[in-house]
Amino acid sequence: MASLQTRSCEPAGRFKAALGEGMSEFPVGSSTYWPIGVMQAFTLRMASHGLCVSSAMMLGDRRYAQDQLAYAHTLNDDSLRELAVALFQHFAVQHD
Repeated sequence: MASLQTRSCEPAGRFKAALGEGMSEFPVGSSTYWPIGVMQAFTLRMASHGLCVSSAMMLGDRRYAQDQLAYAHTLNDDSLRELAVALFQHFAVQHD
């Protein structure tokens, strides 16, 4: 069986530029449930590792979302970790 090969999306630290104003539109603590641009970048970055993340499940299932964010930290991808941290911080503020 052939192994799944993935390509790296962007070099570490460039995801904010790729999102344009997405990071600043939804600062931590905003009233938006999830920062849309960051979540889209997160799901695409996870896909680059061969992992499918459901945006609907991220929005509606707290345990699923926490599991996906935690798993992202186990992968050797600094940009993905930065995205996961940004999402987790927003998530933590919304659920305090």
